Amino acid sequence: DINEIDTTNNIDTINIENYWINENTELNFNLNDSIFTSLKITPKENKYTAFIKPSVCGFNLNEFGASLVDTKGLKIITDDEIEFKINLNSQNVNIDSTNFISWLSLDSSKFYCKKYSEDNGNKSFNIDKAGYYIFAESTDNLAPEIKLNVNGGKLLTNSYVANNSRCSAIISDNNGVNPDPEYWGILIDDVEIDQSNVVILQGNDIKTLGLRFNLELEKGNHTLQMFATDIVGNESYSKEFQINYLEKSKIIDYGNYPNPFAIKTLIIYELTDQFENLEINIYTLAGKRILTIDQYNAETDLLLNNIGYHEIPWNGRDKYNNFVANGVYFYEIKGTIDDNVKKTTGKIVKLR
Repeated sequence: DINEIDTTNNIDTINIENYWINENTELNFNLNDSIFTSLKITPKENKYTAFIKPSVCGFNLNEFGASLVDTKGLKIITDDEIEFKINLNSQNVNIDSTNFISWLSLDSSKFYCKKYSEDNGNKSFNIDKAGYYIFAESTDNLAPEIKLNVNGGKLLTNSYVANNSRCSAIISDNNGVNPDPEYWGILIDDVEIDQSNVVILQGNDIKTLGLRFNLELEKGNHTLQMFATDIVGNESYSKEFQINYLEKSKIIDYGNYPNPFAIKTLIIYELTDQFENLEINIYTLAGKRILTIDQYNAETDLLLNNIGYHEIPWNGRDKYNNFVANGVYFYEIKGTIDDNVKKTTGKIVKLR
């Protein structure tokens, strides 16, 4: 026999208050010592519905490199695009480099810190999606790592780029990367580019954020740099890269190294523009072509005709995979762009 000692019948009684509100309405919260005091609506063209509930939160944020400062938060449920401004209790909130307002998804799988604004000592922040809005602190002091690429290859300082070169950035952090556009930026000549021209790539893995964008440049030398922030506010800047846009298509031949060589040498060149195709031919002193290195047999992951810096190996073998004899050979780097053929040549010495 089971004797029931719970007399509540598992019924929870709450009061639901409904409001029709517009941009002139301010709702005050009765949260006692909470950091949240009132809500204001940002005007939007379309009406939207949202459920707003003061909530006592006991989340474990260790996996995000954070912990709760205040258990009193706000729970927002909506399927619409919303935009509220929440005012903060200045007496109860101390936002600094480690304490911050944050957003946690309703399923607790995603989390990141949020920016706040201050006007005459009054602090506020914006709400734009469903989730929990809570006050947290960082337990992590490691900033994210940033890698920049151009046309599928690693970006090097003093690299040549073309106008509208395809660039990408990979940002990674052990706890997570903040995807909020206020927490990352791409700088050309110290000026942040328009983020509407940037494609954001982030799936379910919050530890990695990808960005894709095109360079829009005038002729000359420029700088390219990026900053990003992890989900608890640690900020990092990439190296500042010097990039060059010539407007003129060239093959810059840096020769081969080592030279003389015994086993393998690198044929090194740089393209100032994206060529339509490119190949490297190896010739004997008598002018006989013994090997063509193209995209199909080159020992490289980067397309030979891609703009930028290249190091292409030659292992001292001919097209029949036989080792060539000791002696002097010539290489020719030949590319086509806009129906124009450009080429450059150099001397290779083979020794065993």
